[in-house]
Amino acid sequence: MRFHGREAASPTRREVAAALLAGLLVQPFVGGMASAQLANAPWPMAHGNAQHTGRSAYVGPSSSPTVKWEVRFPGLRSSPVIGPDGTVYLSSRRTFYAFDPADGSERWRYELPAIMRRNAAALDVYGRIFIGARDNRLWALDSAGQRLWYYAVGNDGDVNTSAAIAPDGTVYMVGTWNGIVHALTPEDGTLLWKLTTGEAVIYSSPALGLDGTVYVGTTTGHLHATTSDGAFKWKTQVGRIRFGSPAVGADGTVYMGSREGLSAVDPEDGNLLWKFDTGAWVASTPAIAADGTIYVGSFAAFYAVDPEGNELWRYEAGNGNGFYGSPVIDANGDIYVASGKRLISLDQNGALRWEFLPSRPRKIISTPAIAADGSLYLAADQFYALED
Repeated sequence: MRFHGREAASPTRREVAAALLAGLLVQPFVGGMASAQLANAPWPMAHGNAQHTGRSAYVGPSSSPTVKWEVRFPGLRSSPVIGPDGTVYLSSRRTFYAFDPADGSERWRYELPAIMRRNAAALDVYGRIFIGARDNRLWALDSAGQRLWYYAVGNDGDVNTSAAIAPDGTVYMVGTWNGIVHALTPEDGTLLWKLTTGEAVIYSSPALGLDGTVYVGTTTGHLHATTSDGAFKWKTQVGRIRFGSPAVGADGTVYMGSREGLSAVDPEDGNLLWKFDTGAWVASTPAIAADGTIYVGSFAAFYAVDPEGNELWRYEAGNGNGFYGSPVIDANGDIYVASGKRLISLDQNGALRWEFLPSRPRKIISTPAIAADGSLYLAADQFYALED
């Protein structure tokens, strides 16, 4: 459903997009987006990069995959990330793990004093690992699993969201109850600034615009924009947000899923450009393809939407197989997304390529990650490495 149209992007945004496509912005590229301080890795943070595009630089399994290895966990709810050497990181309850990609053997673990929920870690170029927990803290570990520092948010509550790392190395995170955006130094967790949204942020992680703007979605349905130096920029109503995070396109447009569907927001002033009716709640983060197509799943169906808010196609899984996890797009443009208790892969036209049903099915809420060798990691009833 089209809410209203918009004029062509302003010259400033066109210039930014052109520079991005021409490779003129800060290198190296990770998952198709520019990022100087994220680890140069296959999947270094939630949704792949600081813009949350969900794009991978690698090709995932092309046919019905086989299980390379699996690790059993109780209460597995988080999503994996992948380091520069292929090490796979994942949290389960109070324990944060590093796994060998060859056979799934444990390289190390770190026990935290509180549960980690859906949080994915964020990895920087210096090997630091940032992960939040329900003890009101963001933790920083080194690549060997030793604690470097922690930052306590005080009475702001749990840190159920994933951190984002800016090109200058600044670490952004959000506490739950008052939705306070924090900017921290990566070396020792020194607070640079914080800004209170005054609204709860449960699982919606911050995304970064190409100009450094920090975007956060709140449970009252607002998308907030904060400048990179901590000044309030704007907020706009998009619909109730609980689980999904913002995603930022190449021209700066911000896409946000909510109970009311998918919204596109102008990054300059927060004006709502259009709203697309997804038929049910969007509880995940949209993914953005290289050609600008937005992929988003709701409890009802999975959609491909063009940058003007028009439906290109939809995939209806049926039988209660709603879409609770966020989609991933591989280097060929093929899509991987959890549908109910299974993982499916769709091609760019919405045709089903294959599906994988875990051995002890339960609703999958996590986001898969694709390694450089094409392996696909999935946190479901247990942790799987899948391959062709």
